[in-house]
Amino acid sequence: MNSIRDAISKIDWETYQLNVLKTLKLAIFRFNTEYLHSNDKKVYQIAIWTDPQAFTTCISFETKSHAADNIKRSAKYWRSRNDINTAEAIEELGYCTNPADFEFRQYECFDHSELNSVVGVAYEQQSQRHLIETYLETNLVAVLQQILDEGVLKSLHAESEVIIGVNSPSDWYDHIHIIQFSI
Repeated sequence: MNSIRDAISKIDWETYQLNVLKTLKLAIFRFNTEYLHSNDKKVYQIAIWTDPQAFTTCISFETKSHAADNIKRSAKYWRSRNDINTAEAIEELGYCTNPADFEFRQYECFDHSELNSVVGVAYEQQSQRHLIETYLETNLVAVLQQILDEGVLKSLHAESEVIIGVNSPSDWYDHIHIIQFSI
């Protein structure tokens, strides 16, 4: 366990956070460039996640219509399995919970060389895996707070309500925040 703690202590977490924020800003710029004049391509959801094995951060965007289609498809699946409670819970939630299903999944990604010190040691044991995932979560939550505090999303071509989340050891879409924009 000391080797993973030593490896984690060598990570420049400030650089990690800056790179995550830079990747989001690049994704916003790219999306606005490609879709600013499209009324049917507005961001409704944002997922920021770092793959704890590949040490790559990706920004994924979801549109409202694509999320609605995913919700309908998922609810239909659970109803076909006679799991009405799950189907209704998915419908009530009103947003897609899996960034892999987003319309613009892995829209912008960044490989973190600053995390190299944990490559090869992070997945030797479950406790080591959980420890690195917890450090990643803590730092993603810090970036999420910075995004909210600095109004980073104000320039994004988006719906009036945007849902943003980051991954954690327990979920790929966690620490959900709903942001209201004036139109």
